[in-house]
Amino acid sequence: MPAPTERALFERLRRKLRHEGQTLHRYRESSRDFLQLGRYFITDNQTRGLVAGDVDLADWLELPTT
Repeated sequence: MPAPTERALFERLRRKLRHEGQTLHRYRESSRDFLQLGRYFITDNQTRGLVAGDVDLADWLELPTT
């Protein structure tokens, strides 16, 4: 079975977080905040606060690593 693509992991986690009232965001490497928050970060929809920065998609989805 082939490993899921980065895009597939992003969409899967985005859907999971939407049910929890959170949003997954992606920064471009050229963004000024990329170095602080990493490629992916999560915010809370109600408070608009940062939940997690520098998110590893597979870890948040609790996928086994190969």
